[in-house]
Amino acid sequence: MSADPYSKDVHERDLAVAIINQLNLSADTVQKIRESMQQTGISFTDAAIALGLMTTEQLHDIIVAQQRSERDNVSMVESAMRKMSLRRSFVATEPQGHAAASKRLIIAHDAYSPRSEKIRGLRTELQLRFGTTTQGTIFAIVSAGPSEGRSQLAAELAIAFAQLDRRTLLVDMDFRSPQQHLLYSANNDAGLSQAISGDGDPYIFAVEGFPKLNVMTTGPLPKNPLEVLSAPTLENLIKGWRANYDYIICDTPPVTPYADALAISRLVSRVLLVTRAQHTQHADVREMLRRLTATNTEILGSVINNF
Repeated sequence: MSADPYSKDVHERDLAVAIINQLNLSADTVQKIRESMQQTGISFTDAAIALGLMTTEQLHDIIVAQQRSERDNVSMVESAMRKMSLRRSFVATEPQGHAAASKRLIIAHDAYSPRSEKIRGLRTELQLRFGTTTQGTIFAIVSAGPSEGRSQLAAELAIAFAQLDRRTLLVDMDFRSPQQHLLYSANNDAGLSQAISGDGDPYIFAVEGFPKLNVMTTGPLPKNPLEVLSAPTLENLIKGWRANYDYIICDTPPVTPYADALAISRLVSRVLLVTRAQHTQHADVREMLRRLTATNTEILGSVINNF
């Protein structure tokens, strides 16, 4: 087996993701590479070259671009990382504000409606898939495009899990078109963006009528959402959340126009797919699944919205 000359500089998994994205490899092609890796014991990069899918020149260009991106991300957050650590205060589990579930969140106002029953049924199915863990369970709600009910489902599931008397955190990671502050009638002056950048402590809301539920809104929208979501600080935040909450649900931007949800999926490792009947295109779903393959995330299931 030949050693990968770049393995000291670039993590193999991150490099594999970059290769898949840069070369626009299909799910079938990625599977062929993995089969070659299993059969020969070589790395992802070596397998891709051996199968004729990539030249060494292309690999060099991808690595240079990857290293440049990593240097930019480090320089952007290193000052914040100097000021922050994984101490408990960094997680800030005590609410700083109050929110209230809007009328759009039917499960908060009519526990016996057909939709509320379906949300609780979905909650049960998810619990069966989660298994047992000593850390809090985190997953993201993702969809191919906008207006597919992703944010509302995230908000409703957060209420459903909190109703189990389990500490639940809903995090709005949609820096493109955030909705959770609207669904929970909360201001959006402070939130996740400051927590990641180091400009302030994580600001969370307590939700009236649901003592086990906290909500973190996006806060001011950054100019570079993907870079912010790729910062090491977010990974540290997630570790803190998992130590302090039983369930953490992440709302994300749509997958088709942005790569934000892919970065989030790689961090949380579990996603629930959402589509909308008579709205979501099959081609968009296939493309979403192809892009999610590169993140090695577990797909918990899919939900079809009818509205």
